[in-house]
Amino acid sequence: MKKLYTTLFALALTTASFAQQLANNGLEEWSTAPGNPNAVDPTSFYTTNACAIPSITGGLPCLNNVEKTTDKHSGTYAAKLTVATLFAYNINGALTNDANFQSANDAVPVAFTGKPINLSAYVKFTPVSGDNAIIQVSLFSKGDSIGGGTINLTSTLAAYTKVEAVISYVKTFTGTPDGILFDALCGDIDNPQLGTTLFIDDITLGYNVTATYATTSPVALFTDVQAGNLHFSEKVEQVSFIDMNGRTAQSSTGSAEDFSTAGMNPGMYIVRYNYNSNTYVGKVVIQ
Repeated sequence: MKKLYTTLFALALTTASFAQQLANNGLEEWSTAPGNPNAVDPTSFYTTNACAIPSITGGLPCLNNVEKTTDKHSGTYAAKLTVATLFAYNINGALTNDANFQSANDAVPVAFTGKPINLSAYVKFTPVSGDNAIIQVSLFSKGDSIGGGTINLTSTLAAYTKVEAVISYVKTFTGTPDGILFDALCGDIDNPQLGTTLFIDDITLGYNVTATYATTSPVALFTDVQAGNLHFSEKVEQVSFIDMNGRTAQSSTGSAEDFSTAGMNPGMYIVRYNYNSNTYVGKVVIQ
């Protein structure tokens, strides 16, 4: 049985600790790929596993070149992208948060309110015959591209390695982006080589660090050990459990007093929540 311990605290924090990240950036949550019951995609992402035009493929096998793998950097899962063959053509393994990825429509940036300064990820990469891979992010404001960064992979990385790129913005842009697109492409965009493989995990957006301070919360925080719930004395919103690696382990956008910790691994978590338009943090230890 899990044991829960909680502490409300006021201490120096940094905005970087809770700055916005891509949804499911640790690639821990997966669901069935659109139109392809034999494959799964990371939740909040789209891949080349999707069968967007079954009337054209005529029931022929879909691509299954993005896999959920337990060969991960941290957590439980990572994504494995490979170059595969379909209809005698080599097809890149691709991972993106663009909802229009499998259509002829323009890319649709995901709503976003941060201004990151770098993009990083942990990867393993095995190129075939001089192949390459890219990992990139693009930021938008009112539909216009105003910044981005690209990680280029050309050499073998046999063990998980942190790779990163600086995100640059156009000089005339001084505000905050309102949209973001992420893409990872395994294999050269024009000439991918069969068998090239990319493992990716822990996709992270980095921010400038500025000090802020939490204040004492007017909301009491309790634990129900038997039920495995975290109980607040008042209804709170936007509850997030953040692990010591800065990843969101669990979150809820609704308003409630009780939040389940079922399925969370043992360890210490920062609990962030909103109450009366203010943001507060607490600490919970799950054993």
